[in-house]
Amino acid sequence: MKSICPKAILLHMRTDPLRLSRTVVWMFSALLSIHALNDRGLANVHTSNWHGRKIEVVQGMARIPAGFYRPFYFTKGIDSVRIESFYMDATPVTNKQFLEFVKANPNWARSAVSPLLAEDGYLKGWKSDFEIGKPSMVNVPVVNVSWFAARAYAHWCHERLPTINEWEYASLAPIVKPNFASGKSKNELILDWYCKPNAVRFQPVGTVNRNAYGVRDMFGQVWEWVEDFSSVLIPADPRGGLDLQSFCGAGAAGTIDPSDYATFMRFAMRNSLKANYAVDNLGFRCVK
Repeated sequence: MKSICPKAILLHMRTDPLRLSRTVVWMFSALLSIHALNDRGLANVHTSNWHGRKIEVVQGMARIPAGFYRPFYFTKGIDSVRIESFYMDATPVTNKQFLEFVKANPNWARSAVSPLLAEDGYLKGWKSDFEIGKPSMVNVPVVNVSWFAARAYAHWCHERLPTINEWEYASLAPIVKPNFASGKSKNELILDWYCKPNAVRFQPVGTVNRNAYGVRDMFGQVWEWVEDFSSVLIPADPRGGLDLQSFCGAGAAGTIDPSDYATFMRFAMRNSLKANYAVDNLGFRCVK
């Protein structure tokens, strides 16, 4: 940030009151901007390198570099799509952060929200409309929020939800913390988590794992809403019925890697959602 010399301010005061007033307004605006950035955890920037790429980690958000991504489901005539650089929340949105949004927008309180925008069970883990409850819940991912609510929160922050392609592209970075010594692949570790029952208590955000872009807890905490969650239609078994093996076989058709069960499970989960659902282990994070 530009620095202002006190002597220069005195000089302005003597010679140009209008210039002084503009300088004071600029300084005040800059201080407010820094305060707002600190509130969002965005004031400090750190850089590192991964495979020759400059990785910029802004406290609170991680810069995802531009690149190409091969969508998990084939689209005729499209082999890969370019992902422009963007910033992604380093951690999922917490109960504390979402409470600030609800207080500022009471129409999103549990007792006030329209059933068209959030089903029964919305924020059911909170003590009341404007109280989270247990102190241990403050800094853990918010869950039981609908897509509409997540999208409204992102808009309130002047951000947005990530697209499927952005989320999946960011998730491709290798997990670098913790340094797993089990010998299992990344997909095996993710599947281990997917196969576990829903967590009764979540961990504080940022404590489970971190990938090479500086994004934390993409796996191991909660599933996450994306902007276009319903844009990919997984083919159903044309023979009908509820045979899971038949469904999985039909759903794997048209994927770039039918053996990538972890990614398939994410697409299957998204395909099962409706925008007003409020699921016990479904949260979100924002991008810009």
